Amino acid sequence: MATKEKSETKAKAIHAYSMAGTFRAAAAAAGVDRVTLYRWLDRDPEFAEAWQNARLDWCDRLVETMVARAMDPKGKSNFLSLVSLLNAYIPEFGWKKQEMIESVMTPFLDRLAKILKEALPDAQAEDLCRRLAVEAHELVSAGTARR
Repeated sequence: MATKEKSETKAKAIHAYSMAGTFRAAAAAAGVDRVTLYRWLDRDPEFAEAWQNARLDWCDRLVETMVARAMDPKGKSNFLSLVSLLNAYIPEFGWKKQEMIESVMTPFLDRLAKILKEALPDAQAEDLCRRLAVEAHELVSAGTARR
């Protein structure tokens, strides 16, 4: 594969990874197999850095989705599932560790509650905050049980 063609192929893989967050999607978009992606990650520092940036873009999308769903007063919050995805993609968040859960989740929920109370009628905001608190408690309990 010529250098220019290889660069374009790598760019397609990185873009697909930033959009879908999976090796399968990246490989399919680039027209290569997953083994090729792993080889590029191992041997090409520039590709590895761009891949890491694409991973962070994907994680940003997860966070945006989590906030949007949490703020949807009509939909059932799927906070726990989204946190699980974040845990898979950003293990340094340490969602399974009690102390990290409390240090990250509590300020997040407090800030989110403030935003909700400003944006929604009182009853809706209180209901959504209550639902999020229950799901957060379940997450903390599940994280503590896995230690």
